[in-house]
Amino acid sequence: MNKSEIIQHHQTFMNFARSLDGLSESQWRAPISHEKWTVAEVIGHLIPWDEFVLHKRIPYFLTGETLPAAPNPNVVNELGARDARMEEKDVTISRFLSTRRQLMEEIEQIEEHYWEQEITIGTTTINLFDYFVDLARHDGHHAAQIKALL
Repeated sequence: MNKSEIIQHHQTFMNFARSLDGLSESQWRAPISHEKWTVAEVIGHLIPWDEFVLHKRIPYFLTGETLPAAPNPNVVNELGARDARMEEKDVTISRFLSTRRQLMEEIEQIEEHYWEQEITIGTTTINLFDYFVDLARHDGHHAAQIKALL
């Protein structure tokens, strides 16, 4: 996967999220499987992670500074899911699209020489391509779950 494919992934995933606006309220609030999150919660939990990448990863990737510790994933996931439970569908989708658009714009601005640069996150060393490929796989996992439900 290269930079343009990563950007294309985000455009495609944003289109997928837009398509969810056509879901009925019962589909939007339906669990993706037994005792799992609802569609709303799945989309909602992506928002704080996109914000984290925007504010606590990309700036540090570009300066070479030590990366801040990642927050507790359970806490971040629950906050995003909670917000989505309390919001109207169009609000959650709009917030997701806005945040993801900002993330995509930041990715577009990353100069080529940064993409192969190795970064260390905890005990893992990867390059920027691999980091964003992992995020794209995460999106794909959730898109597949939602599509299976629908």
